[in-house]
Amino acid sequence: MLVNTDPNGGSFTNGSLPFAATAPTAVSGPVTLSCTASGGTSASYTVPAIQIPTSSGTGTAVWEVTAADQSNLDTLFFAIGFAYVSSTSTTPATPGLGQSTVTGTFAPLYTTAAAGSASFAPQLIPRFSAGTATAQNLFAIATCQTNLLFPFVTNQAGFDTGIAIANTSLDPFGTSPAGGNCTLNYYGSLPNGQPLTTTSERTTSAVQGGQTLTMVLSTGGNFGTRGNPNMQGYIIAQCDFLYAHAFAFITDGPIGQARVAEGYLALVLDTPSTSRTPASSESLAQ
Repeated sequence: MLVNTDPNGGSFTNGSLPFAATAPTAVSGPVTLSCTASGGTSASYTVPAIQIPTSSGTGTAVWEVTAADQSNLDTLFFAIGFAYVSSTSTTPATPGLGQSTVTGTFAPLYTTAAAGSASFAPQLIPRFSAGTATAQNLFAIATCQTNLLFPFVTNQAGFDTGIAIANTSLDPFGTSPAGGNCTLNYYGSLPNGQPLTTTSERTTSAVQGGQTLTMVLSTGGNFGTRGNPNMQGYIIAQCDFLYAHAFAFITDGPIGQARVAEGYLALVLDTPSTSRTPASSESLAQ
């Protein structure tokens, strides 16, 4: 069973006799974890969920075996789940991004440095060295993001490029609208091959569902965009929301006076993952 322990994973206190193990408090509400056993059995075990306190991104859970049969080998299954409330308004935003890992080992643990002064009673129970187990990936948290490629933009030789990025998370399909900022990453050069003076810019406010960011390369546009005058090359836009779609238009003059004009859809660099984003000519990912 899952038990309360000291920081080293020992079920005792004050370095004296072991105390009776007690189970931590279950999470309030109808939250349970279910684990289906393998190895020839089909039993499903459902137990109340226990919230594990964390410190600096790390938490420890200790299970105690309360019965044994020396004539049989035991197989132990540990049901682990995770849940979080997403908030981009906090600093830093929660949850943190990255890979989560899990490590299983025997308890209680000790380090070589603390072996002589550990707060357990070494004459009563065995101790196990820390750092001998291999961490396994459990889950990863990544941003909800759409990455868009504008393969050619120019504000040289009399041409200018306008781009529009639409947040289409507001739709008639029941999608939850979500907003976020966009970062425009510029790649290319100025006239005569000079390096760019601006390599990226970020919108000063979020593009909400149903809104469209519009910008002209020479002068900028809404949401605080400044553009990148006199550059030629390509743009990769990173928008912090799903379902971003975009269009670019290149022309050598204003409407009604242009001699040459061309438009294209920006390419989605992300792997199609839902019915809203199937593989198509708009997406580079397969």
